[in-house]
Amino acid sequence: MLSNNMKKLGSAYRVIAMCHTYYSSSGKGEAIGYTLFNSRIHLDAVAERDALVNLRFWLVAVVGGSVAVFGMVANGLLARLFVSRLNFRHSPFFFLGFVALFDTLLDLIYLLLLTPPILGEHFNWVHLYLYWLPQARWLYLFGQIFKISSCFCLIVASFERYMMTRHWTFSGFDYRTRWFILGCAIFGAIFVKLFTAVDVVVVFNRNCSRIFQRYTIGQAGHKEWLASFINLLTVIIPFGTLVFLNGGIVLMLRHQNVQVAFELNRFWLYMHLGVYDTIFFNTRMPDLMEYLYPGLLQRTYPYQYRICSDCASLMTVLGNALRFPAHICSNKEISEQLQLMLCASDKEIEVRSFYSTSVYRVNHFLERLFGP
Repeated sequence: MLSNNMKKLGSAYRVIAMCHTYYSSSGKGEAIGYTLFNSRIHLDAVAERDALVNLRFWLVAVVGGSVAVFGMVANGLLARLFVSRLNFRHSPFFFLGFVALFDTLLDLIYLLLLTPPILGEHFNWVHLYLYWLPQARWLYLFGQIFKISSCFCLIVASFERYMMTRHWTFSGFDYRTRWFILGCAIFGAIFVKLFTAVDVVVVFNRNCSRIFQRYTIGQAGHKEWLASFINLLTVIIPFGTLVFLNGGIVLMLRHQNVQVAFELNRFWLYMHLGVYDTIFFNTRMPDLMEYLYPGLLQRTYPYQYRICSDCASLMTVLGNALRFPAHICSNKEISEQLQLMLCASDKEIEVRSFYSTSVYRVNHFLERLFGP
C-alpha cells in the first residue's frame, strides 16, 4: 500500500520511497534523517524550477511577447514607409527601412523561438513543446542572420550620414549603389553567421521524469580559436563603429553650429548614441562572457544564466520597438507621412509625396550650403 501511494505522488517523492524500503529492511534509524534531507533538497529543486518557469513566463511570454507584437507592427510600417517613399528612398533612411524590416523578422523569430517552449511548460502543453523542438534549430539560425543584417544596415546608414555631414560635396550613395551595398550587407551577415555557426542540438535525458526536462536544447560550438575570435569581433566591431560614427556626427554638428543640420540629425544624437548602442552592447554581454569564460555561467549559475539570456532577448525586442517612437518624436515628416499612408487617398499621397521630396531637397541643399 505504501509503494502504491508513493507512485501516485510522482517523481518528487521517489527518494522517500527508496529510503523507506531501506529503513524497513535494515532497521537503521539513520535512514530517516537521510531520507528527509535528500527529499527536502529534491523538493527545493522542484520548487526552484517551478519558480523559474513562472518567472520566465511573465518575462519572456507576456512582457516580451507583447513588446515583440508591437515591434512587428511598428517596424513593418516604418519599413514600408522608408522603402516606398521617394524622399526617404534616396537618403540614409533607405537603409533604416531595411533595418526596420529585419527587426520585424527578428521579432517574429522571437515569438516563434522563445515563447512556445515557455507556454508549453507553463500550461503543460506537451504537443506544442514537441512540435517546437525540431523547428528550434533553423529558427535560431535565421534569427542570428536577421540580427546581424540589421546591425550591418544600421552601420551603413550611420556611415552615409557621417560622410554627408563631414563632406559637403557628398550627397549620399547612388540608388543602384544602395542596393549593391544592401546585398553585400546581407551576404556578409550570412557569411559571418555560417562561419561562426554553432550546432543547435536536442539533448535527451532518460532519467528525467518530466517531459520538459527530458528534452533540452543545447549548443555544440566550434572549438577552434579563430571561429571564437571572429564571433567576438562581430560583437565588438559593430558596437565600436556605431559609437564612432554617431559620436562623430554629434561632434561635427556642434562644431558647425548649424541649427538646420542639427534638427535633421537629432534622431542620430538622441537615439543611436544614447539608447541603441547601449542596448546593443548589453544584449551581447552574454556572448562576451561566453568567450572569455566558456561554460562558467552555465555550470555555476544555470538559472541565473537563463534569466540573463532572457533579459538580453527582451532588450533586443525592446530596442527594436523603440525605433518607432524615436522616429515619430524626432522627425515630424515621418509622422505626417505615416498618417498619409494609413488614412489619406492615393491622390493626396501623390501630392504630399512630391511636396515632401521638394522640401527634402531644399533642406539637403541648406545643409550642404552651411557645411564646413
